[in-house]
Amino acid sequence: MRKVFLIFLGILLLTSILITGAFAQLEKVDAYVDQVREAVAKGKNAIDAGEPREIAQGFLDDARVAYDNAQAIAATIPRGSDDEARANELLNEAERLIIELEAMIESMPTTTTTTIPPSPGQVEFPSGGGIRMPYAMGVFGGSATDIQGASPPYLKDIKGQPVIGKSDDGTGFWGAGYVLWGVGTPPAVVEGETEAADDGDINQTRIERFNGHIKLYWNYNNTNVTAADIWRYNAGVDGGFVVETSVYVKIAGPISATEWEDNAAIVGDGNNYYYRVIPSGTPQANIMDPPLNKRTMGKVDVKLVAESKYTFVSYPFNAAVINMQDLIGDQLRHKDQVHWWDPNALPAPAYNIITKVQNAWDSDHDFQFGEGFLVYLWPTLPPGTPRQDVYLTLVGLVGNFAPDVKVYLGDEYYLVGYPYPVVRNALTAGFAPRHKDQIHMWTTDPADLSQEFAIATYVTSAWDELSLTEFALGESKFHYVHPDNDPYDWILTF
Repeated sequence: MRKVFLIFLGILLLTSILITGAFAQLEKVDAYVDQVREAVAKGKNAIDAGEPREIAQGFLDDARVAYDNAQAIAATIPRGSDDEARANELLNEAERLIIELEAMIESMPTTTTTTIPPSPGQVEFPSGGGIRMPYAMGVFGGSATDIQGASPPYLKDIKGQPVIGKSDDGTGFWGAGYVLWGVGTPPAVVEGETEAADDGDINQTRIERFNGHIKLYWNYNNTNVTAADIWRYNAGVDGGFVVETSVYVKIAGPISATEWEDNAAIVGDGNNYYYRVIPSGTPQANIMDPPLNKRTMGKVDVKLVAESKYTFVSYPFNAAVINMQDLIGDQLRHKDQVHWWDPNALPAPAYNIITKVQNAWDSDHDFQFGEGFLVYLWPTLPPGTPRQDVYLTLVGLVGNFAPDVKVYLGDEYYLVGYPYPVVRNALTAGFAPRHKDQIHMWTTDPADLSQEFAIATYVTSAWDELSLTEFALGESKFHYVHPDNDPYDWILTF
């Protein structure tokens, strides 16, 4: 009898475990379906708010991932149970929501194919009434009166023919099929190299992100130098480079090797660091002497604010050309984007988009000396978690510029940044503007997080808003050469 009783208890215990386990699985299914509900709701809200198709598509992708997870968990629930029936109800609900969002996305216009911010702000023509929107990608929607009197005619149809004087579609607005036209070349060094001779006692110094922190490399260029000391300046958040030796601290040495890892300098920690690798035993007062090492290396962290969507960034170091791997590498997350501006794109100047797909970038770009770019943070992380602010770590050569380094500023708009990790404005950075030239700064309203361009114009012999021309570390802005003026070379000052 006792044996039978124990068997009965065992069966009850096993049944209880199975029921409890099934209930736990059902809770997981419910949680994943809740993620589907949330992603679909965000996708519908994005459509209602007029966001580009890609935004809604991204939320649809999140919903599909959550649905697949729910299906996988539901498959482990015992067949024929009440929990299985409830799990199927939840899956049917999730599938219905996904189909609804798919239908809404399918009905969206396909003329806007990127998540680009607007083109640089409106520019007044000095003569002939009218406002010209300089550049845009895809559809242009604007009042016919906005372009009357604009000369020369920058608004052209898809075949490149001027549309000024043509009738509109009857609504008072120019419709699809019209694009804004412009010419130019990406920012580029006009002549010569960007770096002077690298012929110090220690040379070929370089810096890279390595396993989440910073690593330095160098070479001994003098047979009498066989060991190095590492000096570092911790400039903190937003801190720029300085030559004052008293702020530098010796953190390693003597080192006979030709590489060293700074485990205290973390990628994305928000702090800026500047390094000198010099012959061991050099007094602190002399660590900046160029014959010891012509190169200083730096780490600058640029804050990317999640709620601001777009951040205008530039590489604040000396490199004639740098590709995506060296510029950003494996930083940022799936669906994040880098936008670079191409004035020569056809049928109109446009942003080109490089997207992070899982752990790799879907394309590459050789960023030129002084060329700016935009970073777009995808608004959510799986499974629908709101995005947090992040720091983008950029590393490279500080200074050692060749004489009279020049950046060509061509017709119209160029997205440029100051390639040196100190704060400068248009006066102190070497710009040589003429009357009506402009600088456009991307701004975010802290009240509602709306974003737009604020414009500084050079009027006769001075900037009307000099503060808007200030380049923070790693910041880029649009430089505009007015059609009345010739392109010019920006001879940088440091």
